[in-house]
Amino acid sequence: MSTTTTVDLSLLAIDDDDNNGDEQVYKLKSSYNILNLGNPLPKPSPRFNSKFRGFKPKSKQAIIQTWTRNKLSKEMKAFRGVCRAQLQEQLGTGGTFPIYKKKVTVNTTIWFCRRPPDTCFVNSDRTRPKGALLMSQKNATPYCIYICPDTDNLLKFVLDSLKSVAWEDDNQVGCITAYKCHDCYPPFDGRTAVVLSKATLVMPLPIWATEETSTLVKPVPMWARADS
Repeated sequence: MSTTTTVDLSLLAIDDDDNNGDEQVYKLKSSYNILNLGNPLPKPSPRFNSKFRGFKPKSKQAIIQTWTRNKLSKEMKAFRGVCRAQLQEQLGTGGTFPIYKKKVTVNTTIWFCRRPPDTCFVNSDRTRPKGALLMSQKNATPYCIYICPDTDNLLKFVLDSLKSVAWEDDNQVGCITAYKCHDCYPPFDGRTAVVLSKATLVMPLPIWATEETSTLVKPVPMWARADS
């Protein structure tokens, strides 16, 4: 189930300094918000399965690899439509897609709030949470979970869906922060929240990773060296 939510809007400021006054260029906001209601969907990578297909005529080798595609075009189109509508409201008049043009690095934070199972509720109509879900609702702090689907497959669905809307290609995403948790807000049906911003700073490496010889890496013994 997909729907459009109302977010705080502010018209973009006009900046004429970068194009010599030829045309007006809209200055990007500091961040853009997207909320899609419904259980987040995964998009596994295409892979080979191991179904036997026979033997090659000359070499007699078994043919066991067949290509398996994951078709989610309808779901991705619906998700892209929700994102486009919400971003259009935040862009205001004159905003164009994609928001982040080529060679612009994007910082993305995503919350994958999964639909909690029935065991997280006291009653059958899923209105009275219990245990960790109840504490999460009271404190408004979702807790991370370790259930399927994999987080990277959830990320792939969102990143591919935002092509031509948020960015021209998802290789522009230079920083990703992702959380997989239970949806602790009624009606507990799941939701995906996305925050987009232009990437500027990178967190510096820890000290142990900047040293040429780290104490975490054990030296190779003399007898195992190639020149010994």
